[in-house]
Amino acid sequence: MGNTKVYSILVMIMLAWGLNVTALKTLVDHLNPITMSAVRIFIAGTTVLIILALLKKTLFQRDFPWKYIVIISLLGVVCHHLFLAVGIQRTSAVKTSIILGFGPLLTALLSMAFKLSQLTYQKFSGFVLGTVGVILTVLNGAEKVGELQLGDFYIFLSILLQAFSFIFISKASKLINPMILTGYILIIGSIILFAISLIMEPGGFKDFQTINSNVILVLFASAIFATAIGHMLYNTSIKLIGPAEAAIFVNFSTIFALIGAYFLLNEPITLLQMVGCLLIMNGVVVGTSGLKFRNILQSVFSRMKSWVGTNTIK
Repeated sequence: MGNTKVYSILVMIMLAWGLNVTALKTLVDHLNPITMSAVRIFIAGTTVLIILALLKKTLFQRDFPWKYIVIISLLGVVCHHLFLAVGIQRTSAVKTSIILGFGPLLTALLSMAFKLSQLTYQKFSGFVLGTVGVILTVLNGAEKVGELQLGDFYIFLSILLQAFSFIFISKASKLINPMILTGYILIIGSIILFAISLIMEPGGFKDFQTINSNVILVLFASAIFATAIGHMLYNTSIKLIGPAEAAIFVNFSTIFALIGAYFLLNEPITLLQMVGCLLIMNGVVVGTSGLKFRNILQSVFSRMKSWVGTNTIK
């Protein structure tokens, strides 16, 4: 698979992940966050295994890298979602988005530290542009951004541990099909989250008896498209182009989250946010250095303009 095709797939994954932010906002308003995450991730892991079974893939082999699978489950599923859920309750959504924006840069630095890729000046410039773009996009005139809270540390810890999980995914994908790897880490991670939810959110499953069908639909859409299919393809991309280069595209999810919030939650788009989006897009171009990818980027930007259409940017 050529890099241009991988880049196109990554853009589509970021679309799903960006819109998933809106979905998660809806879900946490109706369900306990840890219990909801456990159910959502379990549905995703089951979906992955069903898809692989339909594709007649071998779901088990003798030399499974169980050590990597357990480590990735703990870091990328359990710890990431647990600290994210706890942290977002103790800090603002704005600061959460800003801190999450440093995820790609952390992944790149760890990738370099583990000698999985070389962080060139050009790639580093792309990460910096993207990070600045994320900060501008989510600031939106927010006040008291500089005040540190305990939740900020939890959010940072969640993305740091997730970045470590991407490094282990890169190593494990050399030993096992990354799609099969995705299914197992989601299932194992969800089971551990189930156990934690029973302690931290006793009675959390009672909420599932009273929610309406629309919330259930959002839950399954988030689990299947964003988590199951999204992580299957993203982990495959890590194997193909490396964790650092794949991480550059994560900033794109901020743009799509902004678009989703505008159309689905009626949140206004400011000029500062549009400037941030342009910086993110340029950061991806600089970081990937793909001339053909410029055509993809132009297509995405044109689609964004058509989505905004005649709507007034406030």
